[in-house]
Amino acid sequence: MPSALQHRPWPSWADSLSLGCAVLAIASFGHSRQVHDVTITGMDYAFGVPATIRPGLTALTFENQGTVWHEMYLVRLKPGVSLDSMQRVPAGPQRRALIEGGGILLAGPGERSIDRLLVDLKPGQTYTLICNFRNEPDKPPHLELGMFTHFQAK
Repeated sequence: MPSALQHRPWPSWADSLSLGCAVLAIASFGHSRQVHDVTITGMDYAFGVPATIRPGLTALTFENQGTVWHEMYLVRLKPGVSLDSMQRVPAGPQRRALIEGGGILLAGPGERSIDRLLVDLKPGQTYTLICNFRNEPDKPPHLELGMFTHFQAK
């Protein structure tokens, strides 16, 4: 049976881009700002996240409590875009037009992500978490099984 990692929904350069963005963010913020640590949990097929997270510099960790591989794909919705409208648009250029930024963390069953995602959460903004993994190539993405949610920075 092929591993879930063979069916990654993003191009191979996305791993380097995500890491590069985190390193750039750390370098640009220096040590003068406090970083808040938040752990997001993933289960088969849902996320556990508070409805609101304090704005500011936040280091997200992803903990997979499920039995299959999951990803935590974080994006910020553009102002005026609802979670419902973003979900109804197919993945690709149409969906990317509704979101800003983004980053991905991966974790195997029962594991935590190796890295953390550093994000400067903007007050009043809505952020969405999505898992696009598929258990098999012919199975639906976890998003279609209910593995998506949102939170606000307040």
